[in-house]
Amino acid sequence: MAVLSIDYDSLRRFIGRYLGYQRDPAFWSPTQAADVADILRSGMCQFYWPPLLEKQAKPHSWSFLCRITTLQTVAGTSAYDLPEDFVRLESDLTYDPTNNVRRITLCPESHLRALRQAGDVTGKPAYYAIRMKSLDALPQDQREIVLYPTPDNTYTLTYAYDFRPPPLSADNIYPLGGSVHRETILESCLAVAEQTLNDVADLHTKRFKECLAASVLLDTGTAV
Repeated sequence: MAVLSIDYDSLRRFIGRYLGYQRDPAFWSPTQAADVADILRSGMCQFYWPPLLEKQAKPHSWSFLCRITTLQTVAGTSAYDLPEDFVRLESDLTYDPTNNVRRITLCPESHLRALRQAGDVTGKPAYYAIRMKSLDALPQDQREIVLYPTPDNTYTLTYAYDFRPPPLSADNIYPLGGSVHRETILESCLAVAEQTLNDVADLHTKRFKECLAASVLLDTGTAV
């Protein structure tokens, strides 16, 4: 890993130092360690799913949090689990180039229910919706794609989605984004620490917004 990258241990030290704790986490009390863990978790969430910047129409989606995957249908089956790390779609479902139909239209799940009231039709799917699975499903935020008509054959569908990174830990020490976004990641965590300790948004919060704007420019090539 590049020397300029930031990691789990260094982020914990930066946060602990800001909170006035000893530099070596081995000397932190259980309460202090829990404080740092809470701030680190919130800081990483703020970086991965950043707030809306001035002049932005919508919050930025990082290119390094996007995956392209496929879904293979089964004849007679209309609902399919989305990946457990699924956050949101970045593209519509598309057929492979050999099919005459290239794209499937996204619609509300209520629209699919209305279509099925006229009869459960099978064929090449033309519409899809995303819905939460039942509340007793694990994990509880698991979602699924529902297709209409119900597939009458095996089709390979491709889509891109934003995924949820695993939390930082002693076994997963490097945040996604790498050295390019090092300062943005650090300032996000210190901004949360600042607001937690002082209940105000001050130096690090302002610095985080500046770093975030620069990181978005690096990620997209477009200024905000």
